[in-house]
Amino acid sequence: MNQLSFPDYLVILAYLVGIILLGFIFSKRQTSPKEYFLASKNIPWWAAGISIFATLLSAQTFLGGPGWVFARDSRWLITGSVIGLGTVALAAAVWVPLWQKLPILSIYEYLERRFHPGLRIVGALFFLCNCTFWMGNALVITAQGFNAATGVSIETGIWCIVLLTMVYTTLGGARAVIWSDVAQFLLLFLTYIVIAWLLLAEFQWHPQE
Repeated sequence: MNQLSFPDYLVILAYLVGIILLGFIFSKRQTSPKEYFLASKNIPWWAAGISIFATLLSAQTFLGGPGWVFARDSRWLITGSVIGLGTVALAAAVWVPLWQKLPILSIYEYLERRFHPGLRIVGALFFLCNCTFWMGNALVITAQGFNAATGVSIETGIWCIVLLTMVYTTLGGARAVIWSDVAQFLLLFLTYIVIAWLLLAEFQWHPQE
């Protein structure tokens, strides 16, 4: 793979500096747990929706998914997408209206109030284990891709990603995370358009004589 060019590094640097600035800007608003974890519940609905979608995207989406389909088949990918559509619709119809009425900060607080404090602990532990494996895979795949494009070692790439994420999320809370996700989504969407245009430009239409 060819190394990244100077404009590529400028785009990466601008994005990294931008999300760090978001963290510093929103750090001044961190005055309560409600603001830190829920952004005081005053985020626009479209920004929250984009953030949820962008959160589910990672290097596994762009590298792991296509690699799995190429090496095996697309049954797992299609099945997961179909199940996802069904569960999203169910959550939107049942869980979201219920969640909005509850004066709680997290699902684990709901588990404690509705069932038992022990269930809150078990649920939190299972979620942390799931996130550890999921994020571990995502970090390694991202660092491998960055290593192939830049030559930066995988270990260095992982440390840079972790430290950067810790800085802006710790400073800005949920508000910084949501708006950085929006910026990430817009950048990805613009990239899709550019890639599609470049691919279509490679094809030439020749009318039949």
